[in-house]
Amino acid sequence: IPAKFGNLKAGGLLLNYNQLSTLPDSFCHLQVGGNLWLQDNLLSTLPDSFNGLRVDGSLRLSKNMLTSLPDSIGGLTVGSSLHLDCNRLAALPESFSNVTVGGNLYMDFNPLEKPLPEFKNVKGECMCQYMTQYQPPTDEQLPSMGSDFADFTISSV
Repeated sequence: IPAKFGNLKAGGLLLNYNQLSTLPDSFCHLQVGGNLWLQDNLLSTLPDSFNGLRVDGSLRLSKNMLTSLPDSIGGLTVGSSLHLDCNRLAALPESFSNVTVGGNLYMDFNPLEKPLPEFKNVKGECMCQYMTQYQPPTDEQLPSMGSDFADFTISSV
């Protein structure tokens, strides 16, 4: 992803299935009016400034290789659902309990060592099936992708 990518304002953005292993710091300045899908990539970490990202729809980070989240993640605001399921998260930063989510938070299929914290700013439900070691879920266990596609156009650079 080019460094200037963060200057974009997009109605929605599909970046899934691209074998992305890193995101540039500038990515966190991105403004997405709809959904941002980053699932099915190779991300193991997120930039420290990830809380600067603005997503009005769903943020999907499912099925990556995330082993940790930045301490700043608590400042993240997602308008709809946040999907962090099917990663390799064993622990969460303390600030994660402050994340703001307008819908559901999906944390299933992560080898979390502790139960999820109490969330004050999650409007929907917190979905989490605990596991003792990472095992990829079956197709039947994955949440449905549904048809919640938004207008995926880039409005300015």
